[in-house]
Amino acid sequence: MIEVGLDGILALVLLFPAMFLGIRFAQAGKPKLGLSSILAALAAFVGFFLATFLEDIRLFGLSLLAVFVLACVIHVMRQGSGNRRFVVCAMLMFAGFSFASYFASGVTVESGERPRELAAVHRLREISIAENLYLLDHARTATTDELRAAGLLRESPSEAYTIVVRPGPLEMQKPNQFYAVAMPSHYRAHRQLPDWLAFVPGISLVKERLINGPPHMPWATRSFTVDETDVIRDADLNGRTDVRRAEAEKWQQR
Repeated sequence: MIEVGLDGILALVLLFPAMFLGIRFAQAGKPKLGLSSILAALAAFVGFFLATFLEDIRLFGLSLLAVFVLACVIHVMRQGSGNRRFVVCAMLMFAGFSFASYFASGVTVESGERPRELAAVHRLREISIAENLYLLDHARTATTDELRAAGLLRESPSEAYTIVVRPGPLEMQKPNQFYAVAMPSHYRAHRQLPDWLAFVPGISLVKERLINGPPHMPWATRSFTVDETDVIRDADLNGRTDVRRAEAEKWQQR
């Protein structure tokens, strides 16, 4: 079942004036009133109605709209002037744009931040387990290098988060205390698309880029921390990277 957004429906609405403008620019003249013209018009309006209002047979409605587009293209090819090839290409491209916008408007774009957050939390859990195991054998907590040397922590590079481990006695911690912080390597606040963009035909084709930004930049918003209690906390530091244990203990628990 296709859930269609407003911008997808508006893209289909624009399909009608686009086809009529194509016929006019190609100087193809008005289609003669006949059986083929009546069927094409009927396919257009029935197809639009089905694609807009009847969820179960929307694909059939789009098929009828494609028949309408094909009829307009055939008319231009038969009756148009010398620039008809250019007009036909433009008509087909706009039809493709309309159909693509229609399908894209039904796709829910999720923030790409969520899996990166889960990976950061999982890494903090691994560090917490490794610290507790190290504490049993050495009566103190350890740095990441010491955890790796003891075979308790594997290498796990992350482009999205920078993870810092601060064991005791740093920051007046006891030897059996530690805390680790995962901070965004590329901080970016959450983006919410304004409501008025729903009235822009085709906006769904680029909404993923607008929400998640460039694919090569794994951004994140929230920072996470864990300590010897194995409690995960998080906060939005607005890009700040200086964190102390006393502050991290006040963050919201997950």
